[in-house]
Amino acid sequence: MTCSCNNEPYEGPIITDGELSCTIASELTEVARNDFLNSDSGNFIDNCSNYRAALEQQLLSCPDTGYNSLALIDQLNNCETNSFFKVDFDNDTYTALSAEAHLSYGALTITGRRDNKVFELILNETDEGTYQFGIPDVNNEMNTARYIPNATLNESWDTATDSEQSMGEITISELNYSNLKVSGTFNFTGKKNDETKAFVNGVFINIPLIKDNEFFALVDGEEFEDTQIIPYVNQEAEWFGFVLLNQDVSENMDFTFHRNTLPGTYNFGMIPQLPRAGYTANSDYYYHASGSVTITAHNRDLGFVMGTFEFNADFEGATPESYTVTEGSFCLSYF
Repeated sequence: MTCSCNNEPYEGPIITDGELSCTIASELTEVARNDFLNSDSGNFIDNCSNYRAALEQQLLSCPDTGYNSLALIDQLNNCETNSFFKVDFDNDTYTALSAEAHLSYGALTITGRRDNKVFELILNETDEGTYQFGIPDVNNEMNTARYIPNATLNESWDTATDSEQSMGEITISELNYSNLKVSGTFNFTGKKNDETKAFVNGVFINIPLIKDNEFFALVDGEEFEDTQIIPYVNQEAEWFGFVLLNQDVSENMDFTFHRNTLPGTYNFGMIPQLPRAGYTANSDYYYHASGSVTITAHNRDLGFVMGTFEFNADFEGATPESYTVTEGSFCLSYF
């Protein structure tokens, strides 16, 4: 078999019968493991696939290691979709067994877990870029990193500090709203009482992003306060949409899109045109929207759409005859 890696090539005996000894298979697995643990977003899938293949070969060559190898292969799962979270500290590498990200109203939290050990990266940022831990940003908000050695105990190493010195930084290299994944790197100095601990070479790749439903709009300068969001999907007609209800004052707003809608800017039309929208403040009049919507992300497989909009809602002869809807934005799931 032919093997390649980024480290020094293997210089031991050449196997001519196509089979590897347990010793050689284990050495090659260790090389593949090191490459995998030093992955970045550009080589993660290849390194993951190589590590999985090495583990499978080790399983054949070293039957006694079967349980451990099978467990590691299971953790790697499908390298195309697998997520990865690791960081070095205390002369060792922590690799999470599970990781997820949660985005809600301007706060992004990335979490890695292994047994009771938990890492949390909490950011007041929702865009790609490099940000500091432990010092206030331009909005006087603070990004925080935290390591919890035992989730059952109330103690952690974190970057909370009263100083003006950065306690580390995080780079969001990819925040993909269409595929709902986030990747990047980080390092920080954690404090616990009067002690400090360095966490370095942190990497997170393809972390699944959970996004809360969000909606905002001003109607004639006043915030539209939705109390319920009702999604609807017509599979045969291939359209989907939402009704935003303010049940306290019998007010609602609705939107309908074609399921093949791609990112871009579109003008609202009248039935049966798509996209379309409307607004009503009572049951007597329905005001059709004339304006535009910009779709910034749409994943029809996940049922997720994100965008901004503005429109005038008109009904000739009604009182009033129109409403002006501005600063509209939505981030919604329709499944």
